[in-house]
Amino acid sequence: MKYIIHHGDADGRCAAALAAEGAKAPDVKYYELQYGEEPPWNEFMLFEEERDEMWLVDFSFSEPLMQKLRGYCGEFYWIDHHYTALRDLIYFDIGGDDGYKGLPGLRRLGTGACKLTWQFLQSHSGCLGAAPKFVEYISDYDVGRNQWPESKYLVTYLADMAFEVEEYQIMLDTSDLDFMLKEGRKMYRTNLSRYRRILAQYGYKTTRFDVFAKRPLKSISVNYPGNGHVGRAGKEMGYQIVHCYNDFMRGGALIRKHHVYTDDPDINLGVFAAMHGGGGGHRGAAGWEEIL
Repeated sequence: MKYIIHHGDADGRCAAALAAEGAKAPDVKYYELQYGEEPPWNEFMLFEEERDEMWLVDFSFSEPLMQKLRGYCGEFYWIDHHYTALRDLIYFDIGGDDGYKGLPGLRRLGTGACKLTWQFLQSHSGCLGAAPKFVEYISDYDVGRNQWPESKYLVTYLADMAFEVEEYQIMLDTSDLDFMLKEGRKMYRTNLSRYRRILAQYGYKTTRFDVFAKRPLKSISVNYPGNGHVGRAGKEMGYQIVHCYNDFMRGGALIRKHHVYTDDPDINLGVFAAMHGGGGGHRGAAGWEEIL
């Protein structure tokens, strides 16, 4: 049995589909989590330690939770690319390109988790072929490299259609990329127009990031669930930082979730998020939670 914990976005779902080795992988169970959520410990009590595999892709937990999770199964694989996770878990016996001996998997900044998963599996199969464009585009968008500007259309299509991991498995083998890019372009334009209106109507200027950046910034905050398209809309409106937040209940507590986005190369939002409630993420996109 393979148990795969992954982040709930295109990069995480694609990485999970690859970790399952497509449709050929038997007995796979997926757990899609958002940052701040804990593993479903009750389900893991049924692990057969010598037989079961745990894959953690595009995701991490605090070091105590990582240690606890590692003890539940026979094999543990960790693939991640988030700046704060790699920094904070430096002593969690990590491996990868940094030369440390440690957990199987691959950890590297600047490459999406789906492409890292592809590279890890390829290296172990002895077939070092290029990643499919489907994987390359998702990775490109997730880390903000913009090597392929059309990658945003693919991710828009995947997000708006709300595909599950099992559907990503099918698309890895049979995807009509041209069709998805065409449809995604229409969706992207519609979304961008809607988010611009939301920011213009409900957004307000904020200075909360100026001290961190050590200079005045043109920033906007809006009480709206964060996603990359809201961030893109704000950046195209000329804002250096776009800050989204929304409130929800979890376990009887009122939680406020924050997402922040920037294209400014001198600002590392992953560091900013880590300073606020133990959040994290990338240089250009990050998040954190607080209990109200």
